[in-house]
Amino acid sequence: MIKPDGHDELRNPNMRRIFECIRLNGPMTKKQIQSAAGLSWGCVSMLCADLLKREILCEEKTPQATAGRTPACLEINSSKHLIVGLDAGFDHMTAVVTDLAGHILLCENRFVPDRSGKQILPDIRAVIQSVLKQALQGSIVGIAVSLPGHMDAFRGGSVWAHLFGNFEPERLSLILEEEFGVPVLLCHAPDSMASAEHFFGAARDVNNFLFIQLSLGIGMGIMADGQIYRGKNGSAGELGHMTMNPRGERCHCGNYGCLETFSSVESILRRCTEAVYAGKAPLLRRHLDSGGQLTLATAAEAARSGDSYIKNIFLKAAHYAGIAVANAINLIDPDAVVLGGELSGYRDIFLGRLTDTVKSHVWSGKTDLRAAQLGSNAAAVGAASLLVPSVFSKLCESGAAGISSKDVT
Repeated sequence: MIKPDGHDELRNPNMRRIFECIRLNGPMTKKQIQSAAGLSWGCVSMLCADLLKREILCEEKTPQATAGRTPACLEINSSKHLIVGLDAGFDHMTAVVTDLAGHILLCENRFVPDRSGKQILPDIRAVIQSVLKQALQGSIVGIAVSLPGHMDAFRGGSVWAHLFGNFEPERLSLILEEEFGVPVLLCHAPDSMASAEHFFGAARDVNNFLFIQLSLGIGMGIMADGQIYRGKNGSAGELGHMTMNPRGERCHCGNYGCLETFSSVESILRRCTEAVYAGKAPLLRRHLDSGGQLTLATAAEAARSGDSYIKNIFLKAAHYAGIAVANAINLIDPDAVVLGGELSGYRDIFLGRLTDTVKSHVWSGKTDLRAAQLGSNAAAVGAASLLVPSVFSKLCESGAAGISSKDVT
């Protein structure tokens, strides 16, 4: 048991331990915190008082069950130190405001028809401005933005995201910090989703897992010992650019035969279009001739209704994705793999084949494949959660007076 100590080398980790206990299990009484955190009563009492003074925690009275004094429960303060989490997707913007425990206090979704690089920054600004107007005045202490594409951890932006068009590297974090006056963290979308699933979803019981995003593109978030693994340059997890066939189609990244050319939603829809024009998909052709749109859902419906060629497009895509996921498992040996993104919802024509392929190619024969539990807010909530440790550290250093943009890297 760790005893109270006035030195920061013990005080700060103990404050974080108490905070994490309440963040994951709250509201809690001091006795419950003492038991869960393994700290002395004096340490818990002193540091909880400090966290209350800094308005990181607040008291929540519990109903009195027996005679005597009713113990107060401590909870994360939901009216102070709030974070904006933003998912800047290819065709949408999802923004949430959360407290330090990840509770969603408000949410805004927007469809974004213009996916050009020139428009993405104005769209991000507009959504942030909108949620700031709705949030408690002066309560926002940080902004976290989840972005697709290859991330550059040092330059603070997305190096490229082909569906945005010419999206040149920019120091987006500095641009947004200067405009909104709070720290800004940029996150890779699969990392954000992995964090969300770890704290609130399918991976709450494991600290070492892979999150696979099966969507318009294909990405992977790696959680190692409860922390996102980003690699030397912040580009770890580019599963979509694993080479599946060096003689395959040219990928947007410039290489040939990447997984994304076989298994992404974009590649599936492109092959469906080619099948329609080649006369190999009569049901889908009839749908399009009647004014319908080609979407993943309409392609899947055609596959289920008798367009065998379209069904084989889905199954082949799933097969290649399964091989890539099995390779990742063989290389990293995670506790579990969480599968998310639009394609994970098509069990009969995609996910079932992917699962079978993974199981037949994992050399150990052991796999723990799980479906993602969080919906469309996952990337935004996960981005906010990735900013919490830095925000908490600076709040503990600076007290309740707040933090500045230079405090968070």
